[in-house]
Amino acid sequence: MRLFVFHHAGGSHLMYRDWAAHFPEDWEIRTPDAPGRLMDGRVPLPSVDDLVDHFLIELGSGLGGGFALFGHSMGGLLAYALTRRLLDEGRTPPVWLGVSARVAPLPASPGGTVDAGCDALPDAPSDEALRSRLVAMAGTPRSVLDDPELWALFEPTIRGDLRLSETWRPPASAPLPVPVSAFAGSHDPVVPAESLAGWSSVTRHFLGLHRFDGDHFYFRGDPGPLARRIQADIHRATALSAVPAAPGESA
Repeated sequence: MRLFVFHHAGGSHLMYRDWAAHFPEDWEIRTPDAPGRLMDGRVPLPSVDDLVDHFLIELGSGLGGGFALFGHSMGGLLAYALTRRLLDEGRTPPVWLGVSARVAPLPASPGGTVDAGCDALPDAPSDEALRSRLVAMAGTPRSVLDDPELWALFEPTIRGDLRLSETWRPPASAPLPVPVSAFAGSHDPVVPAESLAGWSSVTRHFLGLHRFDGDHFYFRGDPGPLARRIQADIHRATALSAVPAAPGESA
């Protein structure tokens, strides 16, 4: 199995670099970065659709055979959008999609207007509002938040990621044929666990909402429990795909 793990807004692969140790040795765990991370010289992309275009090229042939997608926060939205694009283009979809600390995307309103939700940032949040949001999420090091030079370096990427993450809305679509699992921290102050229940409506095979003790980054101290749940649900999804469809029913 090849598992792609997509990072959160303002983040990179660094938080997920040790995940491979928690999965079977014959699994390939890949943690791709969006452009503009870790001073890589690339420009952050302005929209989710642009990010999907980027990863379709960067991941290339890896998006074939037996593969699965998992994303945390903004990464969950990206993994969903990538799954939709693969299906829309008639390409091989993942055997499983996992979304963590991310509410299900609402389709755009008639006329193309966007409702970013009650927990969204204002269009142009002040530095204070943005820092307060990041403190609540507890995923940005205090060294970045408290050092003016580091903050000036990372703030544009963080701000841009959060804005694209909170304003993207897909067109209305039929439920995914891909099994989906949702994951949440039981004490997440930004994305309450119960808010992820909406993922059950975007798939024909919802494998459940799994709660873990912790905040927005509930897996940070020990990703082992989450990794074991991911493995179990991927095995469930693989078993579902092996069941023949009933007469007159699409697989």
